[in-house]
Amino acid sequence: MRTACLSILLCLVHLAISAQEERSHIRKGNKYFKEGKIEEASKEYNEAIKIKNDLPEGVYNLGNVEYQKKDFAKAAEKYETAAMMTKDNEQQAKAYHNMGNSFLEAKDYNKSIEAYKKALRLNPKDMDTKYNLAYAMQMLKNNPQEQQQDQEQNEDNKDEEKEDQENKQDQQQDGENEDQQDQEQQKQEQQDQEKEQDQQAQNKEGQGGEEEKQQPQPQEGQLSKEEAERLLEALMQEEQKVQEELANKKIKAEKRNIEKDW
Repeated sequence: MRTACLSILLCLVHLAISAQEERSHIRKGNKYFKEGKIEEASKEYNEAIKIKNDLPEGVYNLGNVEYQKKDFAKAAEKYETAAMMTKDNEQQAKAYHNMGNSFLEAKDYNKSIEAYKKALRLNPKDMDTKYNLAYAMQMLKNNPQEQQQDQEQNEDNKDEEKEDQENKQDQQQDGENEDQQDQEQQKQEQQDQEKEQDQQAQNKEGQGGEEEKQQPQPQEGQLSKEEAERLLEALMQEEQKVQEELANKKIKAEKRNIEKDW
């Protein structure tokens, strides 16, 4: 009993020491980052992640490092990973906001729009994200080639959805056909069995009579229909309001690449 208690105590002490060490690396990394020492900050954040590999703050801060190094693809990847690691809605919203900024800097307007929308689903009142979303949509509108790619992607997605639906219907039809064949086979077997019983009764008693045959009733299935998601429409209406407010105030649309800190 004493050995078990000692083992548990040692584990708790080890966890406490590890937590202190990872926090120490995060604090050092933040200090270096503020001083503009990006490489030193990166090393400290990586040391924290080595101690606890599912540390969302460390991964998020590495995203900030990659953003400062203008490696926007890696920055977006880190922000997305951090968002999936944490369960805090506010932290997730900030991660998706910075992810949107990364795609915006890379001029990937479609992905930046999607990232901003994810952020707004988690924090609908964030005006910086709303502003950047409106800006990204305006940039997409001003870029016909990017807009055409977005339309083609939407068409491809619709074709895939249609093909999936057709495959599901075919599979369901095949299942119904198999059920019908099984029912017909059962019906035939039952009829054959009844005929054999009638023949045996005729041979035994010299008289025969046909018994009532009961046919199995086919089962009817119903196709389920998915409800259309209306969140995008609501977001579009909200974005339109933001743009109208900007137009009324005669403010020139500019992106706000505000990095959200945890």
